[in-house]
Amino acid sequence: KGGEPLGDLLGRHTADYDQRFASPDWTTLETGAPVLGIALGAFDCRVEQLIDMPTVVIAIGRVAGWMAKGAGDPLVFFRGKYLP
Repeated sequence: KGGEPLGDLLGRHTADYDQRFASPDWTTLETGAPVLGIALGAFDCRVEQLIDMPTVVIAIGRVAGWMAKGAGDPLVFFRGKYLP
């Protein structure tokens, strides 16, 4: 739904990296934004402010909802690659 960014915290063992969003396991949180059901956690935010910078736009959001599952190893992308 327009304007609501969402961050999913994917698990490291989430199938093939290229296929992780092909899951039929999607749900929603407070704003109605999609949440990948196999994520370790997710933040559902409403945009409070957009700050235009020369090369990026910084979005400031207010958390409207969240979900967290049990333990797991997070999927981490750092310096151009996924960490083991």
